[in-house]
Amino acid sequence: MRLFLSTQWRIYGFIAALVPTPADADDIFQETALVLWRRFATFKPGTNFVAWALQVARNKVLTYWDQRKTARRFAPEGLELFIDELAKIAENSDMRFEALEHCLDKLPAKSREIIRLRYSLGASTQSVAERLERTPSAVYKALNRIHEALRDCLTQTLKQSSRAGEA
Repeated sequence: MRLFLSTQWRIYGFIAALVPTPADADDIFQETALVLWRRFATFKPGTNFVAWALQVARNKVLTYWDQRKTARRFAPEGLELFIDELAKIAENSDMRFEALEHCLDKLPAKSREIIRLRYSLGASTQSVAERLERTPSAVYKALNRIHEALRDCLTQTLKQSSRAGEA
């Protein structure tokens, strides 16, 4: 249950990206969850739960499109290739989130506070400036510098992770 709850948003997002309506995504997600629950005994602990769950979701999405041949916009082979590529992206998102957390931890405390105010609390640049007693221009410039630092750190961290994975 813990594995499912910690990854359900990725499974749902994967499904939602592949079907035309939220109602269809909800139905397929529910079917996927039911299959995962019923077949959990076949899951091998220590392996990639997300990859396993996305394979189940992939099959449910393909069944959905097979049942709607007249509504299909992709050739069957193209649809499968697209679904497989999207699954790879969803599987690797853990690595990206870990890299982002690592990079956020490396920021100075003041920069982390600006990020927290602006994105976690959803404050406008103007309200962040008022709260920190700075001008909006100063906050805007600080955010640009922080974004650049995060982008550089993410690029470096992900390159190191991919090299470590190849070794």
